[in-house]
Amino acid sequence: MEGDIRNNRLVPPSIRSAAILLRTSDRVVATAASVWHSFHQHSAGGSEVDENDLLAACLLLAAKVEEEPRRIRDVINAVLFVMCREKLHDAHRYWGKKERILRLEQDLLRALAFDTFVEQPLLFLLNYLYALRAPHSLCELSVALVNDGVLSAGCARCPARVIASAAIALAASMLVHPLPAQWWVAFDVDWSALETAAHAILDVFEHGTGSLGPESACATAVITSGQRKTSSNLLHPAP
Repeated sequence: MEGDIRNNRLVPPSIRSAAILLRTSDRVVATAASVWHSFHQHSAGGSEVDENDLLAACLLLAAKVEEEPRRIRDVINAVLFVMCREKLHDAHRYWGKKERILRLEQDLLRALAFDTFVEQPLLFLLNYLYALRAPHSLCELSVALVNDGVLSAGCARCPARVIASAAIALAASMLVHPLPAQWWVAFDVDWSALETAAHAILDVFEHGTGSLGPESACATAVITSGQRKTSSNLLHPAP
């Protein structure tokens, strides 16, 4: 039971705020989130690790994987500023934290079995939106849903193409935008798998950690309204 709870945790949304300070791409956030989930899934002692150090280690490794490397000092200060509104000025504290984060980076690599490849849902999403000739509003909301959805452990267990399709389906439903019948079949996605990914994306907003800005209120209203009991009600497929 304890393992199930740990494996269903959400990546702290502060990871995106730190990534913004570091001026990294959304790919780095997605990769860092995937690494974070893998660590908690495979490490029995993951709950005892300092969360700030873990976030820093995930960002440090993800930035290298996505070929956007950042100095460890900058990563440490970005995470500390987001989490504690402070910077490290003491040399002894810095060197101690640096050593812990570098050790954690090795632990992350072992949890990944040194396989650092992460399939990016955003790449699938952009291709799918282009194929569907989606309007700007649908593109914008779909991208936001994917970027927040990667924080969910449920999305970490779904293929990237399924997450992308689920984001499109959710965005189209929220915006009441019609899509071609059975459009997900063209992307080799099963509807039941799409629903599972949709649940995972919606989990982020049900926990109040979505970052959609003005659309977040709309998403929350759809999710919490009496008219929506399950994602299948929100995502009723075309006959």
